[in-house]
This record gives sequence, structure tokens and C-alpha cells, in this order.
Amino acid sequence: TASSPASSSPSADPPPAVREIASLEDMCIQQVAKNAINNKLATSSLTDVWCPDYLREKMFDLVRRHNQLLLGGKTLQALVCGAQFSSLDLRNCSNVRDLDLQMVAPSLPRLTNLDISHCGYVTDVGVCAVLKGCVRLQTLSCEGLSRVTGEESFAAEGACDGLADLRTLSLSGCSSLLNQAVIAAWHRAVSLESLDLSQCHKLTDESVSGLSSAKVTSLRLSYCPKVTDSSVCAIARGCPHLTRLNVAGCSTVGDKSLKVIAARLKTSLTSLDVSFLDGVSDDGVELVAKLCTRLQSLSLEQNPQITDRSLRALEELCGTRLRDLNVAFCHNLGETAVLRVVGPPEGPFCGAEAGKCCAAV
Repeated sequence: TASSPASSSPSADPPPAVREIASLEDMCIQQVAKNAINNKLATSSLTDVWCPDYLREKMFDLVRRHNQLLLGGKTLQALVCGAQFSSLDLRNCSNVRDLDLQMVAPSLPRLTNLDISHCGYVTDVGVCAVLKGCVRLQTLSCEGLSRVTGEESFAAEGACDGLADLRTLSLSGCSSLLNQAVIAAWHRAVSLESLDLSQCHKLTDESVSGLSSAKVTSLRLSYCPKVTDSSVCAIARGCPHLTRLNVAGCSTVGDKSLKVIAARLKTSLTSLDVSFLDGVSDDGVELVAKLCTRLQSLSLEQNPQITDRSLRALEELCGTRLRDLNVAFCHNLGETAVLRVVGPPEGPFCGAEAGKCCAAV
């Protein structure tokens, strides 16, 4: 007998057996996750049996959503060891310790993306285990690891294996990070394109001025108080393809840096943040507006020397190309200039983020 149209339709309900198998799978995932949540998940429960990686990922996500504090010790090892994950997000999992990373890292040979930001117990020992065990890493985020100095991780023997393919490295907020560690990481990460060193308070010109690469396109140095014009000028000269540069809050940086940035990065720079810098004035902004022909985003927040002259230069020289402009708390801006920036959508700063401007008008 010919099949009816309803039975042959691709939108028809699956057979009962298929629905039961799907339900059984979900039940298994939920039970394993429940065992993990109740701290009853044995390390061997998943490593001694075959378990598809997509199921492990679902279990991991369930546990993480329930309580990320549970991801540490034997629970983390049971869910992750032996899995062929390409990406692992442990951000804010504050119970993760060095021993966990030592156990997990060697079993993740295909891992390309890892986030261990704000895992407060992690030291150089854990980071070193990651760099030695995860040799295909392309993205590594270690934000807020205040116990990491880098001496026994990024500068350690054998750590170069995990740095060789790295494209993106974030060390923001690693307040104990030392100069020699940054130098070592820079030379070993030969494929690096993006580096975040913001709020690394111990870094000085000794390390930062040596950051020279034709591959790097994004660099954040915001709130590194010991970084000066000398470093920023050296970076502008040594990284000719930079598209994004952030030196906000580097208190001794000023117009000297802007002059070199404008001259050296005029055909590459699209985003520049020079907020909270007393040394930045209309002179520097005019040069950037005149020479940086691809600039789309500029932040000048709370720079006391910025006046209407800067806004006029940006309007005349950048026009509608500048899509994002932050002049919040630039108190020497006049009412006319401010209203021009936050004017109608068809105005010269169409799409610019200028709504926060708090000029003294």
C-alpha cells in the first residue's frame, strides 16, 4: 500500500522509539549533572566508559549554569578529562586550582580556546601546565590572575609549545605580572595578533617598549601606570599594522605619543582610546584626525585639555567616517560644539557615541 502524504512528510513526528531514545539521553545527561552538583560524580565515571564529547559538553554546561563554584577538583576532572573539547570556559570558576589544570590540560590536546579568568587560586604552576599540555591553543584568557608573575609559566622552559599558535592573549588585571614574563611571552607567541596587558601595574617601559611585531593588530595597555610615551612611541613604530590601540589611564602618556601614532599608524588605525590623559591636547587630536584616514572610534574621556578645537578638527577631517566618539567629562567643551556632536542623525557625527558628553555648558 502506498504511503499516505502525512506519513512521508519530513515534518511528521518521529517514531516513538526515537523520542524515547532522545528522552533517555536527556535523562542521562541530567542525572550525571545532578551527581556532579551533589558532589557524587566519581572521576572514573566518565573516563572509563565511552562518552561522546557533545554529551560531555552538555553536562559541563548544565553544571556550570547551576553553580560554577562546583567546577573544580574531581567534578571538573570527571567532566573534562579525556574529552576532545576545542573550547573550555572556566571563567569565574573560583574553585579551580593548579592541580585541576595539571590533571586536565594533558588530556585536552585539541583545545584551541581556554578561559581561566578570575580563577583566583591559579598560580604560575597551573598556567604552566596549560601551556605545556594544550599545545594547539589559539586563544587564552587569564584575566585577573593576581598570583601569576609569569616567571614560572610564560618564561618557563617548555612553555613555548602552548604559545606557538596563540593568536589572542589576555592578561588584563594580572597585577603581579613581571617584565621578563611579558618579554618571553612576546617572543614565543610568534603568531600573536591581539594582546591585552591592561591593569598590569608592574609593567614598565623595559618590557613594553620592546613589543614589536608586524602581525599584532590589537594592543591594550590601559591603566599601566609605569608605561610612558617612550613605550607607546616604540609600539607605534614597531607594530605597523595595529588597528586598535588602548592606552587610557597611562598617566604620563600625552601628545608626544599621538604625534608618532598619527605618523606611523595613519593607514591602519581604526580605534584609539586615549582617555584619562592630562597630557593629551587639541594639538595631538588634530594630528590624529588629519593623518589617520581609517579612524572610526576615538575615546577622549575626561581629558582636561580637550576643547572645541578638537571637535572642529574631527568634524572637518573625519566627517561621517568617525562612528564612535567619547568626550564624556571633557569640561572645556562649549555648548555649540557639544550640540553639533549630539545633533540630528543626519549631522556630521552620524552614529557617534557622544551622548555621554558632560561638558560644562
